[in-house]
Amino acid sequence: MKKSEYIEKVLEQVRCQKVHEPLKRELEAHIDDQAEAFISVGLPEAEAEEEAVKTMGDAAETGVGLDAVHRPRFPLSAAFVAMLLMAVGLAARIFVCRDFYFYYENSFYLAISIPLAIAAMLAGYFLERRLSHVAH
Repeated sequence: MKKSEYIEKVLEQVRCQKVHEPLKRELEAHIDDQAEAFISVGLPEAEAEEEAVKTMGDAAETGVGLDAVHRPRFPLSAAFVAMLLMAVGLAARIFVCRDFYFYYENSFYLAISIPLAIAAMLAGYFLERRLSHVAH
C-alpha cells in the first residue's frame, strides 16, 4: 500500500475535520522517517516506503484509535441556540396566544415536554457518537 492510500484510509476514520491536516503531516513524517531508516540499511526506496507503511499497522485500527483521541467536542453553541429558540417559542406562545392557558391548563405537559426535548437532543448526540464509533 502506498503512503497516500494509507493516510487516506486512516483519515477516513477520524471524524474531527480540524485535525486531518495535522494528522496527515504527522503520519507522513512517521512513514518518511521509517522509510529513511529502511533505506539506510540498504532497502531500495520504493520497498522502503512500502515496508514503512506496513510497520504503521492496520489503517482502520490506527484511524479508530486516532478518532478516539481526537473526538469532536459537544456543540455547546448549537445546544444553546436550540434551547434559546425553545424558550423564545414558549414565550411567544404565552404572550401572543390568548388561548395559551386554555390549551395548557395542565402545566405538567409543558413542564415535561421541554426537558424531554433537551434530553432527546443530548441522547441523540451521544448515541450517534457511540454508534458511529462501533461501526468503524
